[in-house]
Amino acid sequence: MTSEPSLTRRVTRLENDVEAVYELITDIRSVQDEHSRRFEQVDARFDGLESRFDSLESRFDGLESRFSGVESRFGSLESRFSGVESRFGSLESRFSGVESRFDGVEATLAEVVRRLPEPG
Repeated sequence: MTSEPSLTRRVTRLENDVEAVYELITDIRSVQDEHSRRFEQVDARFDGLESRFDSLESRFDGLESRFSGVESRFGSLESRFSGVESRFGSLESRFSGVESRFDGVEATLAEVVRRLPEPG
């Protein structure tokens, strides 16, 4: 008969342990449900951020395209300005030639004026 109270005590302890395990499982399930809700909220926020980043990426692609066009236009302007600069260089050399010729004409004119008889 002494083993019966010991057995009853062991069974009671095991039943208490089983109840404690079930309570722990219930608590764990509750925490898992809370974590699942939080993960869904975080996932929704990430979806929103992804959408915003896609929008920004699209805008940057558009800007990149526009800047490529501007860069191309500047390239063509640079070549046009190089052509203008070349033409100005050629005009400058032509004006230098004309200036030299005028210097020669001026010297000749001065000599002609010097050789003219004095009035009077």
